[in-house]
Order: sequence, then C-alpha cells, then structure tokens
Amino acid sequence: MSGHCPAKHLGEYDQVVVVAIKGTPANPDLLYGEILAGKVAPRPLTVQSEPVYRVPRPPDPARKFIFSPDMIDEVQGLRLIQDGGAWALNGFQALLEVPTPPKDIEPIVAPRPGHMALVLAAGIADGAVISTDDYGTAALRGKTYSVETMMRVEIEPCPTDPSNQIIKTTNRLKPTTTLTLLAEDGTLVEMNGDEALLEFITKNKAALAAYLNTKFKPLYQFNFNGMGSWMDRIRLKGKYELYTAQKHVIGAITPGL
Repeated sequence: MSGHCPAKHLGEYDQVVVVAIKGTPANPDLLYGEILAGKVAPRPLTVQSEPVYRVPRPPDPARKFIFSPDMIDEVQGLRLIQDGGAWALNGFQALLEVPTPPKDIEPIVAPRPGHMALVLAAGIADGAVISTDDYGTAALRGKTYSVETMMRVEIEPCPTDPSNQIIKTTNRLKPTTTLTLLAEDGTLVEMNGDEALLEFITKNKAALAAYLNTKFKPLYQFNFNGMGSWMDRIRLKGKYELYTAQKHVIGAITPGL
C-alpha cells in the first residue's frame, strides 16, 4: 500500500496504519508495475470516520493490542495510564492490599513454655511485635530450612577390584531455624541455629509468653470439660482411680473431637 500525506502526519492524523503482506507474489512484474504507478500518481490519505482495518483477536485474552505514537504528550500519557497502566494489574494491586488479620489459633491446649522454640520455628509467631531486652521493640519472623550434614564416611575395598575402594557417605537432613528481628530503628538482626534461638527465648520468655497468650485461644481450659464427677467414678480394674493427668488428657480430647 502506498500513499501521500498532504501535511505533517503528527499534526494531521491520530493514527496512520501501513499494512503489508509478507511473502512471494504470484506475479512480481504486475506488483512492481502497481508500485511504480502509485509512485507516479500517489493516492492522498484522508481521515476516515470509522476504522477500515480489523485487529485480530489475540490468542491470549489478557494481551492487548494498543496503538501508541512515539511522541506522547501529557493528554495521551494520562489516557494510557488510565486505560492500561501497571497499577491495574492484579500483581500490582496485590502489593497494595491490606493483609487480612490472621485468625486466632485454636489448639486443644495452649503451647507450654518448652514449646516456644517450636512455635517460633513453625512461623506461628511471624509478625509478632514484642519488647526485647537487647533491641527494644522488634518484629519477629522465623524460618526453618533443612541443612544436609555428613554423618559418617565408610571406606571398603572393592570386591571385584582390590586396587580400588568404595567410599560410602551417610548424610542427614537437619532442620535449622533462622530468626529475624526488625528493630524499631530499622536494624535487622538474624540469629541462626538452636543456640541463638534458645538464648533469645531465655532472655525474652515473658514477652513471648504474653504474645502467645493473646494469639492462641485453646479449646481446653484444664477444667475437665465438665466431666470431672463422671471421671471420679471410673475405676481401673475395678479399684484404681484415674490419675489427675489422665483426667486432663480425657478432658482435652473431648473438645478436640
């Protein structure tokens, strides 16, 4: 297709579309003659009231075909931002969404002091803000990953070739916890390994326990779940009463079921 612009196209037209078909023509001489004729008597380009072209439907509906000039003024830039700006993408909006507050965890019984390391390692206390002895007010985040360690190396002679040896190594995956603290002044502190984790728990046991008491809503309150009088009448082998610990186990299992 050939054409003649009677004036500067950036000042005259909003869009100029040139369409070509790639391939080998059936009659090259005829096509060449049409090109020469168009050069001698070019056809003026006129503004069309309706588009005379059709944009094919993309294979992926999420992909859009947008005409855009190389030189963008303020009006065109604002329109492009409003119609197809990055802010409208789901991934961008997800960054701006306010996270839903986590629901209270309802275990059968609340974690005991000896479970503190497991709670931090599992990430249940992620996002907790506590007052620490060494770093002031800080937010917590725990992450557990597996580290492969070599446990044993065994060397044996090769049964088919005595000049060679067979080396056997025994490896073990050991879970390791990294606890990250973000202090109020922006200081980032990372503590790796069991020793660092236990030292942090020892120093901040009261603050961690207070957070867990607000985080966990245990189903069992160590009140025998209203079955104390019934369990008092139970006799093992006809004469032995249940121990108090056994009664608590029974009382805790029933709300869990």
